[in-house]
Amino acid sequence: MNQNIKLQLNQRPLDCPLAKLKETDIGVNLMMKAFTPDKPILKYSDVKGEQEALMFLFTGFIGVFKNPQSHRFIDIRDPAVAFEVLNFANQLCRILEQTKTINP
Repeated sequence: MNQNIKLQLNQRPLDCPLAKLKETDIGVNLMMKAFTPDKPILKYSDVKGEQEALMFLFTGFIGVFKNPQSHRFIDIRDPAVAFEVLNFANQLCRILEQTKTINP
């Protein structure tokens, strides 16, 4: 892990919801921890099924679109496909703005 990022993680205020995250809480594990219906860090809905669906939506995006490109070259030549992936990511960002941060 980049030393700069490691330093920033260690300097988080203790009352920050991210303070309880570990260095290994990245990618899919981070999405599961952030949106888990049982004790979410980021709450989208009081309805357990909706919160769980959002957890799977973010986890799926990371697993399908982000992780493969982090580990090998994915040759996306079709601009429409690239645009659609970016549009999906943008929609997830809009949803993220609607969540509430829950202090653990």
